[in-house]
Amino acid sequence: MINILLPKLFKHKLIFLLLFLSIFKKTSSQVYTIGTGSGTQAQPLGILWGYMRSAMIFTPSNLGNTSGNVTAIAFEVSTKPTNNIPVVIYMKHRTGTFTNTTATTVSSEISGATQVFSGTILSTNMTNNTYYTINLTTPFSYNGTSNLEVIVYTNYGGSGGGSSSYKYTTDYTSVSPGVWYHQTWMADTNPPTGNGSISSSRPNTKITIGNPLPVSLLNFNANCVNKNVKLNWQTASELNNDYFDVERSNDGNSYASLLRLNGNGTTNEPHQYFAYDEQPLAGINYYRLKQVDFNGSTTYYNPVMVNCADDTNVSVYPNPNNGSFIVSGISDDDEIQLTDALGRNLFSKKGEINYELNNLQEGIYFVIIKNKFGVVQTQKIVVQK
Repeated sequence: MINILLPKLFKHKLIFLLLFLSIFKKTSSQVYTIGTGSGTQAQPLGILWGYMRSAMIFTPSNLGNTSGNVTAIAFEVSTKPTNNIPVVIYMKHRTGTFTNTTATTVSSEISGATQVFSGTILSTNMTNNTYYTINLTTPFSYNGTSNLEVIVYTNYGGSGGGSSSYKYTTDYTSVSPGVWYHQTWMADTNPPTGNGSISSSRPNTKITIGNPLPVSLLNFNANCVNKNVKLNWQTASELNNDYFDVERSNDGNSYASLLRLNGNGTTNEPHQYFAYDEQPLAGINYYRLKQVDFNGSTTYYNPVMVNCADDTNVSVYPNPNNGSFIVSGISDDDEIQLTDALGRNLFSKKGEINYELNNLQEGIYFVIIKNKFGVVQTQKIVVQK
């Protein structure tokens, strides 16, 4: 009997051990710190100019020659800004580095890149002399053998939103023609189009490589609708997703649970989620998603903000209409989106007032206006033929 039971017992323990190791491996991640210098500059999250771009190259050795999914990136803040920062981040594999004789345009650098983050960074969440971490909404699959290029856009607009600074390390190889790891572009009024400036001042950076987030979040929006706040988000895939907790704050720092929606477990299909805050706080409301796995582990996603007190600043008329309408009360920098009743984006334009959309079917649509400060307003329109 003993000779029979021991192998079975050993087998069960072995299976448990292998399962434990596979789970441990699945949830592990590594944070790589690149740069420890104390110099300061406006890049990569600065808004001193209306439109700033920063491209950084990291070598495989910077990232431990490790393949995996880049899930977060952090930059070391020296002096935080006083205004919020509209940010877009791209990543791609790059087969070379910058040299001091080969400055490029930002459009050439963005070619072939994957957008991994788009949102507004709240200055209240930053702390001086501390790394600020951005969780990517779309993890980037890094191969571990190529250079990784990270391209950061800040789109404050106009002539900028004040000064801030971030720490950097002088990092380049002086052999002719010189290998550099940072390039910058900046302009007011309109995004820069010319060649950038090659720089040896690569921002101090932390890059997290691990497995994908339990939920691949495509978007998260908060819009004012008749003085209520409509919350909607879409996932591309979910892994062991038990539920979402929507949390609300009036200052962007202290959050409280507002409502809960069940997740879809494990799925590779896209899913839409909708919820309403029927009693928003006065002034600006901040919302963030807390995702909870079946095992209780949690992941927080970057917050969004909305101010329903400004909901009357923008109007759309006539309403109802036949697909032709006017959006008044907007500026040239405002982004205009039109979505259908299911939240599907039909188009995005900037600063346009007159619309002739004769191909629209009868039904309910939403005109979403987002200004350069990240404040979102929504107007419901009815199309009748």
